[in-house]
Amino acid sequence: MRLVTHILQGPEGQTAEVIRTVNGLTEKELEDGSIPIIYNVRPMWFLAPPALFQAQLANLLTLDQAERQDQKHLNLLVLVTRYFFRDLLNQHQSTERPTRAIAWMSQHVSNVRKAIENQLLPAEGWTTYFPVEMMTEHTSEAVRNFAIHQLKSEQ
Repeated sequence: MRLVTHILQGPEGQTAEVIRTVNGLTEKELEDGSIPIIYNVRPMWFLAPPALFQAQLANLLTLDQAERQDQKHLNLLVLVTRYFFRDLLNQHQSTERPTRAIAWMSQHVSNVRKAIENQLLPAEGWTTYFPVEMMTEHTSEAVRNFAIHQLKSEQ
């Protein structure tokens, strides 16, 4: 699998930065946290926001932050990831269990807790990090149960 994290040039003759490892993600987490997009009949893999959040968190915890902007990126990913989950759940309107979405949400709960424990994000309640109201009213019982049981306590 090739993972593309950043397109360096525009629409004609694209080039991309192709990487093999990402700080804070195992090879399995890279695979599970990536979304394939077909380009020129070949799949290119892009990190989904929950995996990007985990990588940024790892950068903040393990790399010298002089001249880096990982905290800004983590703060931006709070919003991006919440909207990613909203859009993902909007696309899944069946009563079936959205297995991949549940896995990403579980990963995100763990990462948000870790960020709060390390005082990198405020403990403002789950609505800052997830579309909680939408989750509690979702057609999938698995999503509703996730919201009730995984997001019931403060971080």
